[in-house]
Amino acid sequence: MQNRIRLYRKEKGLTQMEFAKILNLTPYKFRSLENGKVLPSQEMAMKMVEILEVTIEDVFFIEETQR
Repeated sequence: MQNRIRLYRKEKGLTQMEFAKILNLTPYKFRSLENGKVLPSQEMAMKMVEILEVTIEDVFFIEETQR
């Protein structure tokens, strides 16, 4: 699953460290989420989109493979 966390975080003017602190995550855990290495819990995903003022669909998506 792909995400646009970085895009919307930067649009809000937040650094990785700032957003991690707001979410009560370690910087390492946040980077793993932002890079798509791990998926957030439903609760964490909802908290992220609330802070970013976007929808779940705006942030998380499955990229279709092109044939």
